[in-house]
Amino acid sequence: METLLCKDYVSKMNQWGKARKPFIFILDFELKNPVILPLDEAAENGIYFTFNNLKNADIHEADKSEFTFRKFPVSYEVFKRSFDQVLTEIKLGNSFLTNLTFPTTIETDLTLREIFDRSEAPYKLLFKNQFVVFSPELFITKKKKK
Repeated sequence: METLLCKDYVSKMNQWGKARKPFIFILDFELKNPVILPLDEAAENGIYFTFNNLKNADIHEADKSEFTFRKFPVSYEVFKRSFDQVLTEIKLGNSFLTNLTFPTTIETDLTLREIFDRSEAPYKLLFKNQFVVFSPELFITKKKKK
């Protein structure tokens, strides 16, 4: 997998986009460790995904046995304070799209691969057995070049 400096990943995405070369990009919040690579190299780099009907991972038959899963989300008060702040900024016109998230500790006896396989979300990603993400919806769509 090619290691890129943050200043180079946009250039690489533009280059591959113009060449119509399918690729995946993964950006951390601070843009310190961008990952961009051709879709056909994702699995060999430990990156598995299903994006609606596009996937590079065979889903293993999920074991239906019982499992442990405990979560420790932020308090309602912390969430409400943050939500109200976001709502204020939206009303001021400072944002039209916000994704309010918090780190949440979980305890489980499932592996990340088992979580990936069990998830019924149409959009999911398993990254190098370090983390898994899944979503029921697209974040960005493109229609007729827009």
